[in-house]
Amino acid sequence: MKGNETEKEALKKHDKLDKAGRKKIKQIDKLILESIAEVETLKTSVANEENAIKELETKIQTNQESISNIKKEITDHDEMALEEQLKLLEKESKSLNQEKKKIEKQIEKETNSIN
Repeated sequence: MKGNETEKEALKKHDKLDKAGRKKIKQIDKLILESIAEVETLKTSVANEENAIKELETKIQTNQESISNIKKEITDHDEMALEEQLKLLEKESKSLNQEKKKIEKQIEKETNSIN
């Protein structure tokens, strides 16, 4: 984007621009606007994904609390149904953590493309 702006400024320094020069400036302006729009889209995408991570972290915390409570109940009652529920919650926590990592990688990729 900076290269386009530099070229545009160089063209503007000429006192009289010909038709081709004006056309080139319009093309550069269009490229700059497209780049800005793309960056804004990526920023919005990153913000949405960061919010998704926060939601996942909340779910993970809730699951961890449930796991802790179930472990206490298993210790107290040693019921097979509670152990099965624990396995399901641990599996869900693992899945949520994997989803979180996937989103974090996507954010990193999009952040790198912004820079």
